[in-house]
Amino acid sequence: MNDFFDDLKAIKKDMIKSDEAKKEKEKLDLEKESIKAREKRLEIEFLEYVKGQDIRKI
Repeated sequence: MNDFFDDLKAIKKDMIKSDEAKKEKEKLDLEKESIKAREKRLEIEFLEYVKGQDIRKI
């Protein structure tokens, strides 16, 4: 049974490492990003945020 939990812990560590790597890639230099590109990126992020949610609660 301990082997099972050890395997789960190892999987969790791998997932955390991959998530951290993705976050580092997503960091953008806002000063170099054009205004139109920034608007489009924020629009996409907002649409992903409200997808499947009740807009009245937001």
